[in-house]
Amino acid sequence: MEIEEFIESFNGNQREVMQIIHNLMIEIPGIDPKIRFKLPFYYRKTWVCYMNPIKRNAVELCFVRAKELDYAKKYLTFGKRVQVGGIMMTEPDKIDLPLISLIVEEALELDESTPYTFKKKR
Repeated sequence: MEIEEFIESFNGNQREVMQIIHNLMIEIPGIDPKIRFKLPFYYRKTWVCYMNPIKRNAVELCFVRAKELDYAKKYLTFGKRVQVGGIMMTEPDKIDLPLISLIVEEALELDESTPYTFKKKR
């Protein structure tokens, strides 16, 4: 399944939010969109972020290495997660694209400059 097909399988605001975020991501040079774990992921060297549709008609844009971000971390919610942080969006006209672009830019800089190392819990 392609990401566009995935997005089209949703309705209303969820679909619109995902279309806006997907269009933003695919405009960035070197971004490779793929479906992984049944979700749309965006890669450069490694996983940068993914969209997670939430049951209550929301979409969370999750950043895989959020805990390593400096500037952007304060705009992300972590919940019970340690590594991954995200931004919840429900209404297309309330998406803060400049802020999301800044967070994506910082996440991409981290992806380029610092190798991702997965530390498995024992």
